[in-house]
Amino acid sequence: MSWIKWLIKKILGIVVFWQSVDHTVDAIKAWVKGFFHAPVIGVPLTTYYLERKYGKRVVTRHKVDNYLLALKECAERKVEIQSLPYVLSLDTLNKCNLTCPFCPTGIHKNDRKGSRITFEQAKQVIDAVKDHTLEVRFYNWGEPLLNKDIFQIIRYAHDAGLYTSINSNMSLDIKWDLAQKVVESKLDLLSVSLDGLTQETLVKYRRGAKIELIKKHIRAIRAERDKQHATLPVLEAAFIVFKHNEHELAELEQTAIQLGLDNAYPRLGYIYDKSFVPTHPDFQPIQAAFDKTCEFLYSELIVEPDGAVSPCCVNTDPRWDIGKVADLADLPKLWNSTDMLNMRRYFEADEPPAMEDVPEILCKYCGAVESRCHQRQTKPVLSPISPVFMASGKTFYDAEEQRKKWPGSV
Repeated sequence: MSWIKWLIKKILGIVVFWQSVDHTVDAIKAWVKGFFHAPVIGVPLTTYYLERKYGKRVVTRHKVDNYLLALKECAERKVEIQSLPYVLSLDTLNKCNLTCPFCPTGIHKNDRKGSRITFEQAKQVIDAVKDHTLEVRFYNWGEPLLNKDIFQIIRYAHDAGLYTSINSNMSLDIKWDLAQKVVESKLDLLSVSLDGLTQETLVKYRRGAKIELIKKHIRAIRAERDKQHATLPVLEAAFIVFKHNEHELAELEQTAIQLGLDNAYPRLGYIYDKSFVPTHPDFQPIQAAFDKTCEFLYSELIVEPDGAVSPCCVNTDPRWDIGKVADLADLPKLWNSTDMLNMRRYFEADEPPAMEDVPEILCKYCGAVESRCHQRQTKPVLSPISPVFMASGKTFYDAEEQRKKWPGSV
């Protein structure tokens, strides 16, 4: 009988061991995070990393401490937090010259009134966040270079010690010297949306764009940068991979060299139409961006062109706003407002709460966090619909309607 007892103990030991594996892995992860958060090790390494990414002029000890604290509080899924957002999304204009089919602005389904932020409003926002923020992105739901104050805003942010970036379609038929203004603004990064290397492929998604106009502006900015012996802005092209353009991937690097770009890279896209889904397995539609919690609730402050503060970069409905620019005067209070606490609390536990117990927050309709994703689909898998449209029940994208408007586009 003794050998039977021995065998039972061994089996029980193996079971206990495997039950403890998850806890062991979590413990190791926690130790690693603690290791890098330790002042003696974490601060120098993090400072080096941030200086490499943003430049020494941007990084201060206070910003490093805030960044590390935000990462720690996010990892621990804290509800009430001490850190402040280290990225600012300052949308300067929610109007665009193109009509891209998966963009609420492009298909006229943005519930927010068309607006542009003024220099004075932008200055107020930048002044409120400059001590703890590393980066400001001047884009979201429109073409930022159509805002007449954009270069003054960029230069002010630069002088305030922030890293500045813009995403532009660059298909702009303008008379003034765009290249000179871009370089003189001290913009750090200019990312061009170039989802096609020919006119034919480009307009299947970037509807209304002109490839020669884009190339002309890229070359002009590079020439002006070289003329001024400047290193900024860094020029890159983002190439969203679709079914109709994936055959051009092999030409992307050479095209970048010919245009004078510093970098060009293929990327995943939010895709809501199966006819756009590429065959390449590495570029399937974007799914959940996060695992257990939404990192944006700890890292990113979103300010809309109308002066509203939004809880999420995909929010196109004022119903979900959490404040106004004036509220940034007491950002710690806004960052721990009832709405923000409820959103973080929704992700606090591993298991999702009963939906009837969740207050009316945008997060409960979102598919960006794997542990809370309610939008499971069969193949071909499309991207989760924006939570704004999930909440309202409105149709975001109608493939047949789009084909009627743009016959032959897909």
